[in-house]
Amino acid sequence: MIRDTNRWEWKAMLLEHAKILFAVRASGEIAGRKKFQKMIYIAKKLNFPFQEKFDFHFFGPYSEELSLRIEELVNMGFLVERAEKIGGYVQYRYSITGSGEEFLKMFPLEEDFPFLKPCFLDMNEKSGRFLELVSTVLF
Repeated sequence: MIRDTNRWEWKAMLLEHAKILFAVRASGEIAGRKKFQKMIYIAKKLNFPFQEKFDFHFFGPYSEELSLRIEELVNMGFLVERAEKIGGYVQYRYSITGSGEEFLKMFPLEEDFPFLKPCFLDMNEKSGRFLELVSTVLF
């Protein structure tokens, strides 16, 4: 009984991480930290249950919590963060790893969020600048 309780608490603690991974998997790959932030913010405004707190920042809504979760997912080996030089700046690309896919098997998110994938696929086709403008209006 104690083991089951500990497992439930562990899964509850990592559920928010799993939601972020699920969003990346639904998108295929997300190009840009700013775009990643805006996609999660817009999804939250569309009543998808993301729990990260957002504040207004230079380029619209920004969540330090989300940045930390992404960093933790990269450090755990569940997300790949690739840096690409584009012109005079670096853009980061995010994709899920095999370990991340295995981790997601513990969370039946497809059943809970059937409309998340089409939403993220649609947002991922838009530019980061467009998503910045939309998220700023929604803020």
